[in-house]
Amino acid sequence: YELTRGVNATPITVNNTGGNPESWSIFPDLPEGLVFNEYDGTITGTPVNNMTATSYQIRAENLGGSSTSTIIITVVEPEPILNISDNNITIYVGDSLENISITNSGGPIANWTITPALPEGISFSEYHQVIFGSPVTVSSGIYTISAINSGGISSVEFNLTVLTTPPELSTASSLSEFLLIRGEEIETISI
Repeated sequence: YELTRGVNATPITVNNTGGNPESWSIFPDLPEGLVFNEYDGTITGTPVNNMTATSYQIRAENLGGSSTSTIIITVVEPEPILNISDNNITIYVGDSLENISITNSGGPIANWTITPALPEGISFSEYHQVIFGSPVTVSSGIYTISAINSGGISSVEFNLTVLTTPPELSTASSLSEFLLIRGEEIETISI
């Protein structure tokens, strides 16, 4: 049985096809937050801590004898739940990318992955959970950031387009208007 830390567990019951038990017991003791009902052999509750796979012996007895069943319980983290502050990003080569935040409203994250690799100059900080940097080449793609823990995986996608810096024209003169006279040769105007 795989249970999630902090989440109320669906009751765990052992199937009995024999006579009615007069007593129930479990060994070893259940972890904090889980309760064994000695009247019907049911396990209920909300696990407090993570736990690797652990075997438990449930024993039912009556005057005719006893029977034992083994169950295995694992308690995992709640799965991460990711959100991104902007999933459609356009930036120019050389410009500074404002921090794009990745937030997690689920369980703690053990590992991160990003596919495909981010363009040169763009990075992801696992500690601060932000995408940042200054791209050095033109590129475009859909990227997936995934967060993984013992409870599962959560992913967010975003589109990142890096464009060539647009031209910026200006005149050599502070004037933006020129007076031209018909029939007279004009001097070269530098832009």
